[in-house]
Amino acid sequence: ILIDAVQGNSSGRMATYRAADTARASRLMPAWGWIAIAAAMLVLAGLGVKAVKKRNWNREAKRAAEAAMADARRLAEEGSPDEALKKLSAFSEKYKGSPAESEVQDAANRLSDAAERKEIERRQLGFLKALRENNRPEVSRMLHPDMVRESDPIALGIKLRIAELLLKGVDVDKEHVRISRMEFSEDKSTARVWVEVFKKTPETQEGAWEESAPFMWQKAGDEWLLRFEPRKAGSPLPDRLRPRRLSRQ
Repeated sequence: ILIDAVQGNSSGRMATYRAADTARASRLMPAWGWIAIAAAMLVLAGLGVKAVKKRNWNREAKRAAEAAMADARRLAEEGSPDEALKKLSAFSEKYKGSPAESEVQDAANRLSDAAERKEIERRQLGFLKALRENNRPEVSRMLHPDMVRESDPIALGIKLRIAELLLKGVDVDKEHVRISRMEFSEDKSTARVWVEVFKKTPETQEGAWEESAPFMWQKAGDEWLLRFEPRKAGSPLPDRLRPRRLSRQ
């Protein structure tokens, strides 16, 4: 009984000590705990405000992107692709890094490709028309200067003669000449263009479309210029196939 009493008193004293320690710890808590809690709350509040601002900015960018793409489509349909691209470029500068930026960039790439295709088509048909009308200055203006400087004059003459023969007896208009295909190189610096010409032959009295060998256009600064592919090794064509009206300038 005495032993149990002694142990009971010891357990009671230990419980009292633990309670006292806990009380002292609770009194010490405000010295650092509340500061840490307050700091954590400020950080969370700051993150929350930043997240709200980011969300609102993304929403604003989304609305601006939709407006910019709508304006760009309208301008492109009105025949002003350059102005349309400026609209999209202005959005990218203002909302760089927004989720909508990639969507606008894709639209700008598509618009740019369409504008390049339209320009190459215009120049291709213009070249054929100048060739058909024997407009030597205009034909020469559309030839890439590097090609004129580096090419074999005979090879260049053959290419022009072949193009002339393609148009023999045909007016260069939408009823008789059209672009059938166009392919860009990976870096968009060159484009290959296939032309179809509508001709009547003894075999096709009603007429049929004939596709030409591809013409190659190369970007020189901001301008697309014609550059024939290099002549392969071999004998040149006979003199009768060389152009008599066009010569190297």
